[in-house]
Amino acid sequence: VPAIAATRRVGQQVRLAAVAAAAVLTFSGLLSSWSGRGRAADEDVDRRLQDAVPGVTKAERCRPARRPLTYGRIQRLEAETINWCGEIPISDLLGANLEVTTIAYHALTPTAEVLLLVQRRGSVYQLNVVSDGDTARWEILRPPARQFKKNSCLDFEQFCEVSGVTAHSSGFVVVDRHRLQEFNYSWDVSDEPSLLMTLGKMNMAAPAMGTGEMSFPQLVAMYKPLNATYFDTKTEITPFFLDAHGRYFLVADTGNNRILVLNTTSDFQMDLIEIYGTGQATSDITGFNNPSGISIYAPAYESPWYPVNANVFVCDRFNHRLIKLNFAGQIQNGGAYKPMLTYSGMYFREATGAGFNESLSEPTSVSNYRHWIFVAEAAGNRITVLTVNYEDHNEILFVTHLNPARGIQLVGSHSATMNGFVWAT
Repeated sequence: VPAIAATRRVGQQVRLAAVAAAAVLTFSGLLSSWSGRGRAADEDVDRRLQDAVPGVTKAERCRPARRPLTYGRIQRLEAETINWCGEIPISDLLGANLEVTTIAYHALTPTAEVLLLVQRRGSVYQLNVVSDGDTARWEILRPPARQFKKNSCLDFEQFCEVSGVTAHSSGFVVVDRHRLQEFNYSWDVSDEPSLLMTLGKMNMAAPAMGTGEMSFPQLVAMYKPLNATYFDTKTEITPFFLDAHGRYFLVADTGNNRILVLNTTSDFQMDLIEIYGTGQATSDITGFNNPSGISIYAPAYESPWYPVNANVFVCDRFNHRLIKLNFAGQIQNGGAYKPMLTYSGMYFREATGAGFNESLSEPTSVSNYRHWIFVAEAAGNRITVLTVNYEDHNEILFVTHLNPARGIQLVGSHSATMNGFVWAT
């Protein structure tokens, strides 16, 4: 049964809610935190979960996360099976075509969230949800959903086989066949989105010739600081970071095996300023073989010590690895200064020392929540949880696997929220 699932972090724990077409999908188990919890705290979570979901049986409720045996250091955890804590039916929204291929997330407030769903050979849908408790649910004060355009590869005003969607505070970006479009949107369902900028031409693939035109792009990640002086609420942008105040789109140009960096700082601006990748499929550190998912972690793990604005994580699908790039400014020949992508590390390769069962199998999407990196695998049918080594920022460490229950197939798209939910298709 096609499904959307969401994990929830409660205290030091991670919880999950399942979203199914017409029935509850029962998952079981999830991820433990690195910081320890006492037995009393676990029992308190048990009581709160039972209060939040009246009538739920002990076997059905979210099981408390397992405590690590030792504390104070990064450690690997045995794989868990995904648990659930609630449901949001979507059959009325999507009709007979229940196959969701892509999911994106945006926080309107600390509790009110928006999900954007992409229906295979269908439309883009907005879902208004709330995740301020132990379960995700509809936002009762706002209409639950709306639809954006339709699927047509003959009408340029519609979408053609959308491959990715990215939401931000003032709108969203849609990636379809060889094209990227940014829309201005207030997130009020009574509002209509307006097209701001377009890059590429629908149905017209472009070769890797140093231009910003694309061939089967998959996804866009957006870098944007909190404001002109702060990365986030805690980290100041100092003169150490010369270009950190701007806004940039990083595009997985999958058909051309490269990552594009677009400067979108000014209104109606979409300038190509950087390309990472050779344009050909490769298995070394100079490029990719079918880069699919991309996410940005800002400020970077290295930012207290080095002028690195953000870390960029790329799913290198057919090389079965996750690539870590650093997004930072560098002085070029002639004294010109511009933001650049530089190689920083990878997972999985022999150098990581990971075991056989900790490898990746066709990773297709990646997201970040605090120090965790969630990687969905199309062929592996699981979500792998990783983290950057806090002592060596070029090393990515395995944490655990999140496995679906028997009979459930994950399609490889997911999104992590600021409140600790991980929504997955």
